[in-house]
Amino acid sequence: MTTRAWRRAAALASFSLAACNDPVVHVSMQLPDDLRGALAAVTLDVIVPPPAEPFDCDAVAFQSVPPDTVALGRVQQVVLTSADRVPIEVPREGDKLFVARGLDRQDDPVLAACASLGTVDEDVSVDLVPEPVTLLSPPSVALGDPLPSTLRATVTDLAGHPLAGAPVVWRVYGPGGEGEPGDAVTDAQGRAELTVDVPAAPGPAAVVAASRWMAAPPEPIVGFREPETLSVPVPVGVPALPRNAVRYVVGRIGPAGEPGFAVFGEPSGGGSGRAVFFAYRDGDAFRTAESPPVPGLLALGLARGAERDEVFTIVADRWIEIRPDGSLSATPLPTSGLTATEIRSVGACDLGGDPDVVLAHAGDQWVALTAERAIAASVFATPPDGAQALLGTGCATATTGALRRVALYAVDSGPPVVVADLNGRRQTVWPVFGQAVGFSRALPGRAAPLLGVEVDIDGFAIARYELVASGAAGLDLQKIGADDAITVPVTPAGGDFDGDGVLDVAAILEFGRTDDDETAFRSQITLGVTLGAGGPHLSGVSREAQLPGPRLFVADATGDGIDDLWIASADEVVIAPGGAP
Repeated sequence: MTTRAWRRAAALASFSLAACNDPVVHVSMQLPDDLRGALAAVTLDVIVPPPAEPFDCDAVAFQSVPPDTVALGRVQQVVLTSADRVPIEVPREGDKLFVARGLDRQDDPVLAACASLGTVDEDVSVDLVPEPVTLLSPPSVALGDPLPSTLRATVTDLAGHPLAGAPVVWRVYGPGGEGEPGDAVTDAQGRAELTVDVPAAPGPAAVVAASRWMAAPPEPIVGFREPETLSVPVPVGVPALPRNAVRYVVGRIGPAGEPGFAVFGEPSGGGSGRAVFFAYRDGDAFRTAESPPVPGLLALGLARGAERDEVFTIVADRWIEIRPDGSLSATPLPTSGLTATEIRSVGACDLGGDPDVVLAHAGDQWVALTAERAIAASVFATPPDGAQALLGTGCATATTGALRRVALYAVDSGPPVVVADLNGRRQTVWPVFGQAVGFSRALPGRAAPLLGVEVDIDGFAIARYELVASGAAGLDLQKIGADDAITVPVTPAGGDFDGDGVLDVAAILEFGRTDDDETAFRSQITLGVTLGAGGPHLSGVSREAQLPGPRLFVADATGDGIDDLWIASADEVVIAPGGAP
């Protein structure tokens, strides 16, 4: 059964049940004298909170419940600008909220009120107590600085007058999810002191503070806790190559699969050819080695295996393995005149068969090889028309849930082309800005999306895509989300940096070049933690640093099962460990 409601411009309302003998609900709100002249209309919402997501008046006032959830529970709304009576259907049974807002001539709220009511069994009166719409001035935290443990905020009315005794609540977010909430009350100057239990784990953290009936949704106060980084100097002279050229490989390259990296460059002791520098984890330090010069070396590859990943190059139809101790082992290939200028490992994904497929490129020659040095029967053996370079390879999730092999090619005209092994060869045009592409580690029960950079009038974002089969041989990229960035992101990559089993995304943000021709950059980490139900992901940036040509990789450097950031440059590799909360 429902009620019938009438609303008056003087903010007095009378609600009566539809049947003649049903009880009546009288709802009234007395408008403050100093605001009567500013009001052009009063709205009243009748809201029945969904049983699966119940909320109360405080949740509405502090905006801690998503607007979509509130809208889902709204059963009626009326706007009064005169003394005319307007009928409203109001449920007789169950909990319901009456939310009133006074609007000015620009339809902006200047006051609000809320009251709750359960099942109506007899006549009842509900008095709505109006409260001013507020502004909360949060403190600022410098970009890249950690959150302080004490923050001070000021609460005023719309005219800027401090509000004494105004409640302020806050929630803390960091690696792993939501921390301990808090609350305070403003003093005579409208100031509230927020004592925050700051997350100890490295990465972004945020406080979302709110006063009642804020004029706009609360903005997060974001900080970034720098991890204790580890730097490994690179003694070889790393050549200056285009951004997408592979100078480094990162993986399980130690003799027993220990994490590490390899890079090629001019031999540290001089001489012709190029040497490969090895560094892999050995306890709390890194064990290093340098290979003898390899004449003709132009690219490094990484063949992923079950026990360890193999570092290799291809020169003059020979697959040359570079072992962790720096020694070399060559195997002839069934190719003709192949010295690879690019080598990319695609990965096993969920296709079975070959544990890995390696793509080698030299001029007009494109070859797909298995880790056993054999020609691979691969959809990538023939590149798209006009292909000039490989921008990235890896695994990405299809909408069916399976991981499929993907390669992104730069072509001589037009945008890059995406080729996927999705029930056979399929290809499409890369739909986003530039050539930046990233891949994500597959986490249990989670998608491993392709990552690309979007740009529009609002700025930059890292978009996430899944593969979708289209027709007999077509391919679509379905967007499943995007996270904002403060400038153009490069080398995006996905992993789990806080050990919660949810995908996180990292990227390098470039801010120009220094006088020494180094790149000024920051690392951005976007955790899979949302700021409240339905809110954006928690994202923050590190302090600015300078390195020549930084490039981002993601791998577990410490063996704790949590991904770490590897920032490689011509001079060193800086490892920024992730950490559990």
